[in-house]
Amino acid sequence: MKSEPHEGGAMTRRIKSPEPVSTEQLLAALAALGGGVIADPEHQAERPRSSDATELLGAVLVMVELDVASRVDTLAESLAGLEELHRGWGQAEEAAGPGALRALLLNRLQRSGFDIQAFVHPDHGVDDDPAQPAAAAAASAAFAAAGFLAVLDCLEDGGLQAAYGALDAAEGFLAHALVGLHVARQSLSGPDLDEPLGPPSGR
Repeated sequence: MKSEPHEGGAMTRRIKSPEPVSTEQLLAALAALGGGVIADPEHQAERPRSSDATELLGAVLVMVELDVASRVDTLAESLAGLEELHRGWGQAEEAAGPGALRALLLNRLQRSGFDIQAFVHPDHGVDDDPAQPAAAAAASAAFAAAGFLAVLDCLEDGGLQAAYGALDAAEGFLAHALVGLHVARQSLSGPDLDEPLGPPSGR
């Protein structure tokens, strides 16, 4: 796997699945995981096409992550569940080859940044919402973590200049995260902290 430049100066790795799954397999997986409405052909406008695979993968991922979250409590005193999850997750190295785990972690961190932007607290142009800068800081922190992890890949590939680029990208995202932290803290000085911080009325 070779590191390649990514938007914003960060790095990403090309990952190839050893055996890409078909839309039929994804629909079967969704049905088995309890995503019956999504997988039910009656709710499909037409037969799923190969181009629908990525969307179906997102639906499968949600179902899997929900089950993982219900079984693995990262705040529990015992991390036995996490250790068991790691044992299974570690098989990716065998399935996808050397470097697969780090490449998957980097990809997951980058996706987490985009997921936070898209789902946690999307920007609707409300400047006085205290939760917005905190959500933006969380997304930037995820991108920064991806940049730091990408440095290791760059160094392994012998790309010193690329490693500096990944560090610069991580530093930029980290600066954005710190600005978001500061703005969020300043925003909290206004509202009554006893009241829940929800989106403003009419949003």
